[in-house]
Amino acid sequence: MIEMDWRVRYEIALGATRGLEYLHHACERPVIHRDVKSSNILLEEDMKPKIVDFGLAKIVPNLKQLLNEEASGLVEPFTLMK
Repeated sequence: MIEMDWRVRYEIALGATRGLEYLHHACERPVIHRDVKSSNILLEEDMKPKIVDFGLAKIVPNLKQLLNEEASGLVEPFTLMK
């Protein structure tokens, strides 16, 4: 197992975040991964992260519309505790 200091971990997290930002905002048609987890972020030899496993990914024509549709199905936790 490779030991990593916090600076390396931070750079990995930042790189993964930049990858997701690219998928959401820089692609002509936004891509929503839908399965982001540590096992779906691989590291190159120089510790640069690569997002993998797009099996559940969704290409969307309109990101704002998708987010509104997905959010409309959410229930706030406090409403379940009556």
